[in-house]
Amino acid sequence: MAEVPVPFLLRREETRSKILVGYLGLAIPLVIPIATLMFNINQQDIAAKTRAADQQTQNAQKCVEQTTTFIDKHFNETGV
Repeated sequence: MAEVPVPFLLRREETRSKILVGYLGLAIPLVIPIATLMFNINQQDIAAKTRAADQQTQNAQKCVEQTTTFIDKHFNETGV
């Protein structure tokens, strides 16, 4: 059976494909830790924002309580 000649351009594209797949195979072990790092940083940002929001809520509640206490004290002293 006679071997059919493969055009040069097809062989060149096949070689490029093999090289590309080889390099992508090497890149996958790098992509996984980078994606994990990005996810962890995002989770830390969310946790920090949640803590900041909780702190602001506590500060606002404390301010309201202090204001209410001040007004009650002033009202009781003046007898108005």
